[in-house]
Amino acid sequence: MGSNRLIQQGAKLVMDASDVLDDLQILLPETKPSPEAAVRPLPPLTEDERRVYAAIDSTETPIDQIAAKCDLPSAIVSSTLLRLELKRLVKQLPGKYFVKLG
Repeated sequence: MGSNRLIQQGAKLVMDASDVLDDLQILLPETKPSPEAAVRPLPPLTEDERRVYAAIDSTETPIDQIAAKCDLPSAIVSSTLLRLELKRLVKQLPGKYFVKLG
């Protein structure tokens, strides 16, 4: 009686994990951002912020490499990176590595 009630209520047979993932895909469809939304404009940046932001590669970049590319003192680079983090333009990773967001 119990299994018949579940079938009556719309239960689905699950043979493996892919059956569950298929149902989740229906419930939570993957939204693909439009090309316009993928490229967001940068907020107004100071000259130091622009130099530091440009020095960060598309992959993890160590702070020493950023300072060398910018030709700025380490203290200025550190404070500028903090401001960029607050603007949600970069993220600090363990080991003083930085990566661009978005």
